[in-house]
Amino acid sequence: MTKNRNSSLLFICLATLLLCLISRNAQATDQRPNILLIVSDDHSPMLGTYGDEYATTPNLDAMASQGIQYNHAWSNAPVCSPARATLITGMYATSVGLQNMRTLFAMPDYVKWLPEYMQKAGYYTVNVGKHDYNTLEPKDAWSERVMSRTLKNWDRSNYFKQTDGKKPFFAIVNLLHSHESKVMYDMEGKPRSVADIKHNIDEAPLAKYFPEDSTIRRIIAQYYDNVSEVDEAVGIIFKSLERDNLKDNTIVIFMADHGTGVARSKRWPYNSGLQIPLIAHFPEKLQHLASAPRGSKVNEIVSFVDIAPTVLNLAGLEVPKHFQGRAFLGKSPAQAPQYAFGFRDRMDERLDLVRTAMDGRYHYMRNFLPKLPYAQHIDSQYAFQPLMPIWHKAFNDNKLDKVQSKWFGEKPAEELYDLQNDPHETNNLAAVPKHQKVLKRMREATMQWMIDTRDTGVLTEAGMTGLAGENVLFTLLRENDAPDYGAFLKAADQASRSTDLNEHLTNIQNPSPIIRFWGVTGLQTMGGNSAQAVKLLEQALKDKSAAVRVVAAEALCNISSCTHALEELMHITESQKGAARLTAINAIDRLDMKAKPVESRLRTLAKKLSPIKSRSSVSSEAKKGDEVAIQANMHLEYAKRVLKRTLQDLAGGKPWQRNKAPLEGDQR
Repeated sequence: MTKNRNSSLLFICLATLLLCLISRNAQATDQRPNILLIVSDDHSPMLGTYGDEYATTPNLDAMASQGIQYNHAWSNAPVCSPARATLITGMYATSVGLQNMRTLFAMPDYVKWLPEYMQKAGYYTVNVGKHDYNTLEPKDAWSERVMSRTLKNWDRSNYFKQTDGKKPFFAIVNLLHSHESKVMYDMEGKPRSVADIKHNIDEAPLAKYFPEDSTIRRIIAQYYDNVSEVDEAVGIIFKSLERDNLKDNTIVIFMADHGTGVARSKRWPYNSGLQIPLIAHFPEKLQHLASAPRGSKVNEIVSFVDIAPTVLNLAGLEVPKHFQGRAFLGKSPAQAPQYAFGFRDRMDERLDLVRTAMDGRYHYMRNFLPKLPYAQHIDSQYAFQPLMPIWHKAFNDNKLDKVQSKWFGEKPAEELYDLQNDPHETNNLAAVPKHQKVLKRMREATMQWMIDTRDTGVLTEAGMTGLAGENVLFTLLRENDAPDYGAFLKAADQASRSTDLNEHLTNIQNPSPIIRFWGVTGLQTMGGNSAQAVKLLEQALKDKSAAVRVVAAEALCNISSCTHALEELMHITESQKGAARLTAINAIDRLDMKAKPVESRLRTLAKKLSPIKSRSSVSSEAKKGDEVAIQANMHLEYAKRVLKRTLQDLAGGKPWQRNKAPLEGDQR
């Protein structure tokens, strides 16, 4: 453990050296502030300063006591890439088609990355560690980029060679210590030992939706140890700034990229997946740029979409009109919004569509695909740590209470929680009469936000690809002859909330494939098996849109005969690529043993796909124009993961039996 800890300390020390842009004897000629964003992976406000008595975070607590702590800070997405896409562009990922985990859509030329604006204004721009912005990186966005995630063998003389020490710097330092993958393995990839955990395992706070289990408590305790490592890194960064005479002219903003990396937090837009710690620290001479006195704990709502405009405002730069957030620091900060909005779409290999709004007390959630269960099987959640397998097995063994079992059921169309009285969000108030006024207000606010930003989620991922083609989706939805977005959103709303069969039957016959998709989804949600519904679903099996055929086939398998429907799903899986194939394989997987008749064909497909190299990220060599090919490669990677899980299930395997052996060619 001592060796591992020394290695971790070495990483922290070497990483912070990258902040030393100016030698001790250099005389800066540009007095604009340096701006440093420290972005920590995967954790909620697990800090003492936020009232967490179990946490050990002296450096961040001290930073908050001398800075500004935001009590209602949200990431807009509960997973890294879409959240970071929002941060780096100043736009909701949902408005530019970047909301799915690992995706790629072309953006308008005028949509720049934050460091491009800073570099143009004379800043030296640096990204240290993680590069995960869910979109193509513009050429020369960074003056310098350090790709290594472990950053173990640093030599200070090898970095910042281009700066003469006269430019102010803008840097993003990404700390990986608290990533979900670091619970069972340390920063060097070595297994962690329970004997080395510093926090008291028996006292580890366990959310009421988790079953009582010693291994789960160990995971939580280890997570707090990892956040302590983050805290230690932040302390060393501040010492580095002071040692190199940078502290007096550097604004430091610390945040996490989303909630804690355990099931029901990361990847899920409950408060536990969206709320983040956010602390801003200003040196004495820059206090005029702060929005509150030192030591303030403010309740105004801020979210990731506000970070880019805030950085530009702190640097004295104009905020572009297309930005969708507001500056909350700097000269003349904008008025705080009433809501923070969040989203969940495809998470790795599993599809979904959830939108949320939070007003400081209440949290509203809109599930557009309620037939999909909360606990869809996401491979990495079962592979990185044993929490999800333990929870799933306890459910299978009927050892969970009602609150703990809820995670394995279908979702309601709407959820509403009182965060003040129900911080774990286990008591859904959406159907409670006295809360209908709040429900209506937050529902309308969410729908209006989707309209204002032209939320591309309701187009479906396959629909987005088909609609955009070689065009820029963001621009297409805003042209004078743009498709009727309001009609798309209305159909999506009806699909999950309406019990009027005629509305769904009408939508099924609409000229738009997107509206037809939602019409069929509405029938699937209602679960009706009337002769008219079955007839229209059978007709939908011949629809030109693969997305429509997939949902029609799955609906038929659940309410009528599965033979022809299953054949259509296999036809799409074997003959198509991209989002269409991924959607079809997901549908087959949800059929469970109804898919047994096509098991041999699925195995044949697995053998065909497994040698094909695929990846779920964007390589650093990618360039504009490669979006379609890269996205198809990502979809292939995820299709392989679902296919592997489906075949394991059909062979009698159990989800909680963790199978770490990927398909040959799996490049994770």
